[in-house]
Amino acid sequence: HHFTILPGIILFICWGRCSWRSVVTDPSLRIFCVQGINKIMSRKKSIEIVLDTETTGLDYTRERIIEFAAVRLENGKIKDEFQTLINPHQHIRKSSMAIHGISEDMVKDAPPESEVLPQILDFIGDYPIVAHNAIFDYSFLNEACLRNYDKQLKNPRIDTQQMFKEV
Repeated sequence: HHFTILPGIILFICWGRCSWRSVVTDPSLRIFCVQGINKIMSRKKSIEIVLDTETTGLDYTRERIIEFAAVRLENGKIKDEFQTLINPHQHIRKSSMAIHGISEDMVKDAPPESEVLPQILDFIGDYPIVAHNAIFDYSFLNEACLRNYDKQLKNPRIDTQQMFKEV
């Protein structure tokens, strides 16, 4: 399971739950072919974190992350991956469950945000974050950092949704 990357093109795959293993095998995938990534790939050693989050709802100030999945790309090749469910200790909206399929029962034994956030931050480091509608994922991660550490994320963002609109 891997992303296919060619000069100037990245295939970003995401649909429903953000576990990369289930994404790759899910026949209902949406594939976004994004051009204009040459500037990322032209660096000597290029490292990006391609990530996706699933949440209890849409408002990053009131809702919580319930799943985080990411891969670390080095020069376009997957070098590492990290995925975890997160217990939000709050209700998951039915409208959100309809999108990602994650129920409260599925996260009840998962680690809480305070326990898993250090692992997430260690994984993403200060590398650029690549996501579809990146501001959504970034806002939830940033709010978790503020809540737990009183500090903001400073990672650059690459939004594949914006790039897709430009193609």
